[in-house]
Amino acid sequence: MGERGRVVIPKDVRDRLGLKPNQRLLVEVKERRRDRA
Repeated sequence: MGERGRVVIPKDVRDRLGLKPNQRLLVEVKERRRDRA
């Protein structure tokens, strides 16, 4: 379960959301926070 903290967003999904690679960190933090809440 070492992958739990890592969120890998498929390229097509990233493109649809208009996210750049460096913005993925923000998404990871948001997802993690929602998980813990």
